[in-house]
Amino acid sequence: MGITRKDVYLWSLVTLFVGLNLGLNSFNKFVLGTSPGQLGLSVPIFYTVCHTVMGFELWSVTFLVVPKLFTLRWDEVREKWGWIVVLSLCFSTSTAAMNASLVDIDLTGSSVIQSLGPLITIIGSCFIEGQRY
Repeated sequence: MGITRKDVYLWSLVTLFVGLNLGLNSFNKFVLGTSPGQLGLSVPIFYTVCHTVMGFELWSVTFLVVPKLFTLRWDEVREKWGWIVVLSLCFSTSTAAMNASLVDIDLTGSSVIQSLGPLITIIGSCFIEGQRY
């Protein structure tokens, strides 16, 4: 069984995803870090807000250019708006906390802490939902 086009496509996406994440984390550390040669921006929350607004604007343009990607159903939004707000607040708080930590923690330490998220989620689900893995 050889490598198919789909395999190449999937590995390309994974490589792109990892590369973009590494690049973004390194850039964030450069902008927010206080070591010599770093910018030392002292407002990580403002930086996160700018990042979020830019992401919203870029996705809005993407949806205008390629409308078939816009799969949002407004009836579903009206029905579940409270949960969407809670999820958005959790995600935004997590991103802001990660960016704020880059001011004082090195990139490796921050990445290790961030990668523990799934483990904490599994442990939490064991207690909240009574799940056993």
